[in-house]
Amino acid sequence: MMRKNYLKVLVFSLFTIWLLMFFSCQREKEITGPEEPRPQGWIAMGLENIEVNRIKVIGDWVYACTRQNGLLRTPNNLSAEADWHYLGLANLRVEIGYFFGLTDVIALEETLVVSVNSGNFSPVVSGIYRSVDDGKTWVKSDSGFYTDEYHEGTANVIRLIQSPLDPRYLLAACCETPALAYLSKDFGRSWKLLFPNTTAITFYAAAFHPLNLNEFWVGGHTSMGRPLLYRSTDQGNTWQEVLKWPYGWQVSDMVNDIVFEPRQGQILYICMNYFILTTTDAGQTWITSDSLYSVLWNMDINPYNINELIACGSDSLYHTIDNGNNWILLSIGPKNFAMNKLAIGWENRILYINTYKSKGIFKLFF
Repeated sequence: MMRKNYLKVLVFSLFTIWLLMFFSCQREKEITGPEEPRPQGWIAMGLENIEVNRIKVIGDWVYACTRQNGLLRTPNNLSAEADWHYLGLANLRVEIGYFFGLTDVIALEETLVVSVNSGNFSPVVSGIYRSVDDGKTWVKSDSGFYTDEYHEGTANVIRLIQSPLDPRYLLAACCETPALAYLSKDFGRSWKLLFPNTTAITFYAAAFHPLNLNEFWVGGHTSMGRPLLYRSTDQGNTWQEVLKWPYGWQVSDMVNDIVFEPRQGQILYICMNYFILTTTDAGQTWITSDSLYSVLWNMDINPYNINELIACGSDSLYHTIDNGNNWILLSIGPKNFAMNKLAIGWENRILYINTYKSKGIFKLFF
């Protein structure tokens, strides 16, 4: 009898709680109104006629590294409007070809670190620049970089990568200069040479292991088109070539991006020209995706759902929700423009891309 009474009281209490929550939600809807639908399709964010090399989502901001117009940023929010703010380093004299201008940016509170590739006699020579006042002033910050009489500035840095374990640790990946990779342990104040150049190599990608501060990966290709992928487990003192060509590669393949699964670091994704490699054993064995029919520039993983990734190709975006076992088409490029790079604000699920031939930056709610 007591047990039946107890169950009645329990059921009544749960029902009462449900009613209170229901009416509370209804009251909130009356106050705030119905949730507005998210915009559909690509939304233009401006910067037409400005060549953008890379976009990055860092915290509440979207940064645009441009070829000649310096560093720009706009809020990463649900608004369709884009109010771009200039943060300096414009009016570079740049050469014809790839990887000139501002190539990457890292931000930590009010400190910004930017990589710059410029032509001879440019007011801003190639190297690393640092601002501690949110872009109001900039100073050259490449102490430890290799220099010689044949290279103006220091190094043609293509990528800047920040460690998820220690935000002060940065990797710099370079293009066909006397040295190809550098490490900073003080957020860009000084640098240590990691990988001297022995041949014509370009590193397009770099990554820190998410749980091991001593482990780095770098990838790219040689001037002859051979793809390269290296791993170090001792902070760059020694390196092992992880994939020896040929390994199902095409001669023109290259490593364009390297992404770790962020929680355990057991899954590593390699972004190639037309397919994605996946390994769960530090590169001893690999799974190769089917061809994605687009040159793949970069990809990003959802830190809140590690099964989800999006990859950016020249004309298409590809999406997986099962650790890369199956990739499906997410979207073609806006107005069929050729896409260059991808950046994602996962908290609000907004995707940003920049386009080739100065067609502007676009956002997509997904």
